[in-house]
Amino acid sequence: MTLNPLRSTALSLLLALVTGLASAGPIVDVGSSYSVYIAGSLSGNVLNTGPVAFDANAAALSRAGLSLSLSEGQIDHGNGKHTITINMTADGDLFPTAGDASLLGLGTQGTPLSFLREVFLDSARISLFGADGSSYFTTANLADDYRVQYFSGAWAGYFSQPNGVFSIGNAGGRDTRGFSFTFEVTEIPEPGAAALAGLALLALAASRRSVPRRLRS
Repeated sequence: MTLNPLRSTALSLLLALVTGLASAGPIVDVGSSYSVYIAGSLSGNVLNTGPVAFDANAAALSRAGLSLSLSEGQIDHGNGKHTITINMTADGDLFPTAGDASLLGLGTQGTPLSFLREVFLDSARISLFGADGSSYFTTANLADDYRVQYFSGAWAGYFSQPNGVFSIGNAGGRDTRGFSFTFEVTEIPEPGAAALAGLALLALAASRRSVPRRLRS
């Protein structure tokens, strides 16, 4: 079947837009800085890492006599979808006091993630890990739970906000050796790209109406 010129142009434009999203590459600016906040509600031991490079190298840190390692990664799933992970491990219990709640934040009193394009935060979870390296607790989707307060528009890269943290109870005395942030994000199309996509869809609809049909005799 031969496509009419209008339909062919519309399909080509839509394919170009989809392909552009699918090959977007990293969403966090590699080499940019971010900061992580960690403390125990009772034990204290506050650590605000200050600027740490988002790269392929683990950052060596220390807190309350413990040696820490902070690393990160990102996966491009195509079609504007990305997973961002930030992991911290320690050689001892991060929250040693019984009854401690873990206070964890990203960009708290410091530096948020730096994105190459605007993103919508689809999902955000915190996991706590025991001495054997397995997760003993993972939160629900905090982006959904707190979307109205913090995450309703383009994500600013803070978690939860510039001067806020998330508190997870009953972490004290469980020999917690690490935690992770896992974020699922979707790129927000630039206004020009959205307008082009709209025009392409309109052209495609118009072309469908204009395709000749053979009448039955």
